[in-house]
Amino acid sequence: MKKMIIGLTLVCLVILCPGPGGQEEPEKETGNGSDDATARKIKITMVRMADIGYLLERYSMEKSVYPDTASMKELYLLGELTYQLDIPTEDAWGNEFGYVRKQRKEGEGKSYYKLISPGPEGEENEYIIYSNGFYIKYPKEFKYLFN
Repeated sequence: MKKMIIGLTLVCLVILCPGPGGQEEPEKETGNGSDDATARKIKITMVRMADIGYLLERYSMEKSVYPDTASMKELYLLGELTYQLDIPTEDAWGNEFGYVRKQRKEGEGKSYYKLISPGPEGEENEYIIYSNGFYIKYPKEFKYLFN
């Protein structure tokens, strides 16, 4: 039992404490700096989309519908005024997220929302799509992001 507790303590220390001297270790490069920057932007964008999804799901649980808004600014105000949440409105490339809501009548199937990031190419592009708690479209680099 003591070995298990000591082992868990060591694991926690390794995970929670920064590197030698109390400084965080620098990020490791994978070879191509632009690939690393793109990977970081994809991660940031996906986290932002999940944050917005949290707001949408919370609203839906209370109202039984997803918010009917025309813009991300309206969603931002909803989050700020109703739930004191500061939700992002843009992806990591500075493009405003798209928001589409399809509210179906009872018996017609499940209602859904889609959050769309245009990604590095901007307007009229669907680089990453997050819908009802799942990423349904994402870049091929995704499989390498969490290694």
